[in-house]
Amino acid sequence: MTTKDGDGRHGSIGKLLPTFEARLVDTDTGKDVMDAGKAGELWVRGPSVMKGYYKNPEATEGTFAPDPKGRWFKTGDSATRDEGGFYRIADRLKELIKYKGFQGK
Repeated sequence: MTTKDGDGRHGSIGKLLPTFEARLVDTDTGKDVMDAGKAGELWVRGPSVMKGYYKNPEATEGTFAPDPKGRWFKTGDSATRDEGGFYRIADRLKELIKYKGFQGK
């Protein structure tokens, strides 16, 4: 999110909204990426993150990471975070793209 006072960074997707949490996770090690500017898969959780895929528990299970405080939604996006807390999407990790109900690569 970019605040209404214009506190933004060109090319970023902004900062987290209040009530949301995010992690950048190294896909090789499964550990959190702590260094600013280093890429990791973007995981999010918050009150409006989807609960799962309708009538598809297998897809739901593969998309969420368990945690004692609540599941993390694995976005499939590789992102970076700078020292100011601004996120940038670097790449797409998941190859499948859905468009108007159709699946493609």
